[in-house]
Amino acid sequence: MVHSIERENNVSTILAKLFNEIFRPNPLIAGRYLQEYFEKNDSSFESMVRDVLYSEMNKDKKSKLLDEIVKICVAPGKSPNLDSIITYNFDDILEYKLKKTDMPIPYKSVYGIGIEVRNDELPIYHVHGYLPESEKLTESHKITFGESNYHQQYSDIYSWNNMVQINKFRENTCLFIGSSLTDPNIRRLLDIAYKQKGNKKKHHYIFKQRMDKQKLSENLKITLESEKVLKDKNKAGLDFDETINLLSEIYERFEENDSASFGVKTIWIDDWQEVPEMLKKMRENVA
Repeated sequence: MVHSIERENNVSTILAKLFNEIFRPNPLIAGRYLQEYFEKNDSSFESMVRDVLYSEMNKDKKSKLLDEIVKICVAPGKSPNLDSIITYNFDDILEYKLKKTDMPIPYKSVYGIGIEVRNDELPIYHVHGYLPESEKLTESHKITFGESNYHQQYSDIYSWNNMVQINKFRENTCLFIGSSLTDPNIRRLLDIAYKQKGNKKKHHYIFKQRMDKQKLSENLKITLESEKVLKDKNKAGLDFDETINLLSEIYERFEENDSASFGVKTIWIDDWQEVPEMLKKMRENVA
């Protein structure tokens, strides 16, 4: 009997991995399914997500990006450098890094209604929910993961997390790190804030990685196997390298124009490893 149960578990695990690899289900659909499954079995969905989230995370791993963000966080109540941080992550890795530093950095994790922030504290807004590794999880730690949660947040414009984002997008200059600006709710909130600014339209900024020309080259070769596309290309008289360069330029203009429609200027990078050094220069110039 024990062997039978063990075999069933192994089969289920293998099939789940194969299903994800072959069909790559939409994350919202997968999240909705998982949430409903745990609710029907009276289990904590948030606890399960937390277990998976921290199972392979090494909080002490060196990160130049996090180290630089921590330095920007120094003295938030006394320095004009940083008003607050908005994160769409559930984890507490930033809070962990802040605790580990030798510098006293007062901060407050905000993940629900009624959490007050003192003037000398740096607010870290977890607008999609917060799952600290060691704390007891409560009703306040609900996360925006499944489709139903997302729909609820999207429909309630006056929810605390939506209001925080609108206010910060409207009143401050924001820097987006690791965001693609494809989330429909974030786009909607940026749009609202941009319109509310009126003539006082400060720009936000976003880091975006340039198109990998090697990957673009590979994709173009596959696309050119289509006879119709090949004929159109030959009519235009474009050689392969010229086509690559023109497509890269069109892509960057397309992305820049999209971000600009929300009042966000694009900072292009070739590699994400460049970001810590750029943050350092920004910090030193403001200080």
